[in-house]
Amino acid sequence: MKTGEDILYPFWLSCIQGVGTKTRERLINYFGSEKAVFQADSEKLYEVNGIRKDVIQKLIDSRNIENISKKWQKMCDAGTNFTYIGAENYPEKLKNIYDPPYSLFYRGELPDNNKPAVAVVGARNATYEGRCIAEKFGRELAKYGVQVISGLARGVDIKSQTGAMSVVRGRTFAVLGCGIDICYPRQHINEYIMMQTRGGVISEYAPGVSPVAGNFPRRNRIISGLADIVIVVEAAQRSGAMITVDQALEQNREVMAVPGRADDICSQGCNELIKTG
Repeated sequence: MKTGEDILYPFWLSCIQGVGTKTRERLINYFGSEKAVFQADSEKLYEVNGIRKDVIQKLIDSRNIENISKKWQKMCDAGTNFTYIGAENYPEKLKNIYDPPYSLFYRGELPDNNKPAVAVVGARNATYEGRCIAEKFGRELAKYGVQVISGLARGVDIKSQTGAMSVVRGRTFAVLGCGIDICYPRQHINEYIMMQTRGGVISEYAPGVSPVAGNFPRRNRIISGLADIVIVVEAAQRSGAMITVDQALEQNREVMAVPGRADDICSQGCNELIKTG
């Protein structure tokens, strides 16, 4: 992994509001590196096709290495780590998915590339039976050294992760849809803190980014991307869990589903998956 000042340039590009994946890609392809983007003449930045003028102005206004260094140090002092797609410790499983996250902020650790990982996903308003099944999956997977990936959400997610942490050496990783310094939902603050020593919490969003609705469908591609297998415990036909399934299939991940009652809305997505093979 690059050290010293070099890491500040990817960090800088990751923290500017309005600079998304496509914008970063265009800039790096045009100039050759993050450092070259930082050092480019202002006039040259305006020559890059497909980038709004207000975004270019944000890039120009934010190019202060002293302020960036202070922001980096503040992040490190808060216990947050940073990696990006050009770094050695960037998760190998994410490199080949469609639209891989350019960078990741994390507390604790990243999943071990050399150990199996299973994502357990499902309904936030899961039934009692669904929550029990999710917790058992988390616990049993952890007993066999399998890393459990999920999203810290209510229902299936949090139950699978608390199940994993009930095992002495259980490891679980939560992918957030907000800044890494924000626990969402707030009632899972104890689990959020515990995961930082029993695995990790991960986000592609810079510290301080609010948990807005549009972030969560995007974070689901990271949940499935970090896993070898995705298990759906309960899911309605139109739900975030089913979005994760679609992304998992696009990423060539194996998908498994827990069957449920035919009249249970929380099981319609799972039953449909089983029906269609």
